[in-house]
Amino acid sequence: MAPTFMVSAPGKVIVFGEHAAVFGKPAVAAAISLRSYLHVTTLSKSQRTVKLNFSDIGLDHTWNIDTLPWDIFRQPSKKKYYYSHVDSLDSELRDAIALHADAVSKGLPEEQRKIHVRSATAFLYLFLSLGSPESPGFIYTLRSTIPIGAGLGSSASVCVCLSAALLHQICALAGPHPNQSIKEAALQIERINRWAF
Repeated sequence: MAPTFMVSAPGKVIVFGEHAAVFGKPAVAAAISLRSYLHVTTLSKSQRTVKLNFSDIGLDHTWNIDTLPWDIFRQPSKKKYYYSHVDSLDSELRDAIALHADAVSKGLPEEQRKIHVRSATAFLYLFLSLGSPESPGFIYTLRSTIPIGAGLGSSASVCVCLSAALLHQICALAGPHPNQSIKEAALQIERINRWAF
């Protein structure tokens, strides 16, 4: 069994050019001291489930790995690799996970449930794109000190955590180490950026 690990990512504030950034123009951003933290636990090989626990928003859901739509994500025309550049969601892949994402948080008020479904959609898209149907089960536990909807990059921080964790699990990222070159660090940051869209 792989050891547990944790990744984190800061929130951000736009220091200058916030309105211009909406139109694709440059802006000056800075990291803030508020962060998201994602703790990943590997389950035994007999536990074929993936659990998403985002307790700050009340999301706690478990999927059976074997019932997820791996077939469509593995089609040659749809298959993504850790080095793929992904800047938008493939509508067919999104449709394939809709039923699984829509299964979360039934019975909650619609506004809260919408946040849960979107979170599950983002997670499942990344998990199915980067993961493997042969992988063991996992528990992904997210906590964040970044307020939602405050313009501080809470969604981006969560996506960076998910991308970094999944890339680490498939050995596409090496953990930081004392002899890591700037070039290697930049390459790893670029890999995370490709998936944290």
